[in-house]
Amino acid sequence: MMSDIENEILEELFFVISYNELLEEVGCAERDLEQGLLSLIQREWVKAFSEIDGEPLEIAYIEDHMKTLYFLASKQGMLALHGH
Repeated sequence: MMSDIENEILEELFFVISYNELLEEVGCAERDLEQGLLSLIQREWVKAFSEIDGEPLEIAYIEDHMKTLYFLASKQGMLALHGH
């Protein structure tokens, strides 16, 4: 089950997007965005990158650098969003 924030986050992640762009698009508090992103990353529904075309990062790195990263929904995340 996904929270409303998690659902909104996934809807914005069809393409790679920066933290700041995502914050603006979702329009929630930073703390809520960060908690939602971490939850989705832990479920492997979202991947985080330090560069747009980089390799996915480990969660330990993500927590300390979240505001400088880019995000993209994974295939599993898209399936979860669309009820598969």
